[in-house]
Amino acid sequence: MTTSPLPPDEGSIPPPAPETPGAAPTGTSGVPPATGSRLTPAGRPGVSPGLMLWVGLAVLVVIIIVLIVLTA
Repeated sequence: MTTSPLPPDEGSIPPPAPETPGAAPTGTSGVPPATGSRLTPAGRPGVSPGLMLWVGLAVLVVIIIVLIVLTA
């Protein structure tokens, strides 16, 4: 028994909306990209990368100190 490939469903994928000149660019979900301060999905301001670097460094130092104390 042979099976023929199914024809692609033409109506399942809508064509992309045409861009109107002079309109604000939209994101992938149709919402304009944020131009204000960065917010997390929970709506809180994001943490700066510099602060995360210092927190990570402090955690690393604490782990090293704990290892030194435990091995002494």
